[in-house]
Amino acid sequence: MLCASVSRQSVGSACCILAFTWWFFPGIFSHPTPTPAVQPTPKAAATHVPPQILRVDLSKSDIGAGDYVTGEVVTSDNVASVKVLLIGQTIDLTRKRTGHFPIYFTVPTPVPFFFKGPQSVEFVARNATGERVSKTISFHVH
Repeated sequence: MLCASVSRQSVGSACCILAFTWWFFPGIFSHPTPTPAVQPTPKAAATHVPPQILRVDLSKSDIGAGDYVTGEVVTSDNVASVKVLLIGQTIDLTRKRTGHFPIYFTVPTPVPFFFKGPQSVEFVARNATGERVSKTISFHVH
């Protein structure tokens, strides 16, 4: 038997050398665990996409006193809010569903004189990180 010829002293010495080596060089007998690759999730990737205003639909482009105007701002899915900037006023649109912000208003009667003629309105869309995009459309008020 080969095991019988090994003395207890040599086994003890081997264990001491092994323990000494492990204590002072702990990485010599271990293999590092590979770090798993982190795959971006679709939502994480979507937050880095800039917001987009795909289209602005209005029921009328030539409006007058008492007219009821409807429409919709259609945006990319990552848009969190849309504001309307019109003659120094800011109006928040309420999101109906993802990417859809309805527009509905009645033109006041009488129309103030400074509002008659060609006008423009700016739509500002922002995503959750604050990035913004804007689109300006023109209309006529009589």
